[in-house]
Amino acid sequence: MSMEMVLLSGILIVIFVYGVIITVVSLYAKASGKDAKSTIIMLVVLLIVFLLGMVYIYGNYKHRIS
Repeated sequence: MSMEMVLLSGILIVIFVYGVIITVVSLYAKASGKDAKSTIIMLVVLLIVFLLGMVYIYGNYKHRIS
């Protein structure tokens, strides 16, 4: 399995897991009558930071190979 496939698979899995987490948080907040906007924003920011980290690691990997 190539590094590109590992990276893409990892990104897709993380996005799917984050989608499930955000859905659960939204449903729980709706059921308890609270606002989950700040929690969802925090989760999205963490997802973006994680994805940027993955791209940075992949960039370093490609740079060392070539």
